[in-house]
Amino acid sequence: YIICSYIISFVPYHSIFLPSKMATTSNYHLMLMLGPIFLVVNCILYISVTMRTTELNALKDVTVEVQAIKDGVEKSLEKLNREVYGSDKSSTSVNTLEERTLPSNEAGPIEKEVEDSLDTEAEKTEPEQQEAPEAPEAPEAPEAPEATFDLSEWKTNVCNGGEYKSSICHEVFVLPNKKVTFCSAAKVASTTVKQYFYDISDGALKIPEGAKFGAHEADWKKLQSLDPEARRFVLRSDAYTHVFFWKNVLARFVSGYLDKVVHDCEQHATLKPHLAITHYVQYGFSCDEHKDLASFVEFMENVPSFEGHFAAQTPLCEYGVYPFTDVIEANESLDTKLVDLSAKLGVAHPGSETEKTAKHKTGAAEKMASLFKGREGLIPRILNLFAEDCKRLPEACDVKELMDALEKEE
Repeated sequence: YIICSYIISFVPYHSIFLPSKMATTSNYHLMLMLGPIFLVVNCILYISVTMRTTELNALKDVTVEVQAIKDGVEKSLEKLNREVYGSDKSSTSVNTLEERTLPSNEAGPIEKEVEDSLDTEAEKTEPEQQEAPEAPEAPEAPEAPEATFDLSEWKTNVCNGGEYKSSICHEVFVLPNKKVTFCSAAKVASTTVKQYFYDISDGALKIPEGAKFGAHEADWKKLQSLDPEARRFVLRSDAYTHVFFWKNVLARFVSGYLDKVVHDCEQHATLKPHLAITHYVQYGFSCDEHKDLASFVEFMENVPSFEGHFAAQTPLCEYGVYPFTDVIEANESLDTKLVDLSAKLGVAHPGSETEKTAKHKTGAAEKMASLFKGREGLIPRILNLFAEDCKRLPEACDVKELMDALEKEE
């Protein structure tokens, strides 16, 4: 079009190529006007098409970049999917993320008693007169997504490394000669529990000479130390008993607070590396500012990661996934429950050391009521710190007995 416009614009000057009748003055002026008009119109069209083509090319480049980002996100989600669920069989995309659920695990009858015993004496607080508070509801953790979970594949591959890493690999202990495994988080009567299993091991376990922490330092066999074939047998065999010990969330938190915060702060002018509370120094913890219960709760609400004595107990033992057959609350009747467990395992129930460690009671219910008197608002905040425990094992967040005890002090 542009070339033609140029030719037309010069035709009047070369009228010798036209018939003589067109070589008139009027035709000359008409051709002189039309030529530039055609040139301008076609130049505008050319510029418009060129700009539109540039826009389309840019849009195409953006589309390619977006697709590349989408592909990268899909790969990241697939990787996350494998890390969380231990399986990459279910497809995950940017637009649709399959929901999953973990299989439910029957906990059996669990007694509704509060607390075993606190490891140290609680600081006394002045009771204040006020109306009896209502029991706060346990916080709701985010609903678990519903979908499939290949438990059989998990049992086959857990602790094999890679995407099948799990805390149970080093938190679950195995007694092959008694066909039993157990898991007990820190501050869940772990000393009593380990002493019990050490006592029934029939010499299979040895405590090093000069050990400062007794049964804790025995040569325990962990789930990850088994070879893959033996591990699969343990997880699949009906002959094995798998025991999960748990403790009331509030009682466990208070026990950890009194022992690892109040006691250690009073006994150590300088926090030493082996102390549990040293983990929180990196987040700004100091005994002067956070030894008070209310201050410590507020501090923990802003901490990104908990040390083992305060970490949630159900995720640590993979409750709801690991095939526990017996779920035992570590409270004041723990020794009676261990007697029943001995009968189930077909072993003579040990006395002496196990009973001794199980009886260091300090009036847990009364001490808890004294500690929270006038500070009932801290109770739901503490429960909220352990929402995962409350979701997986609601009994662990039952505070009815504590609230009854608080009401009696009115």
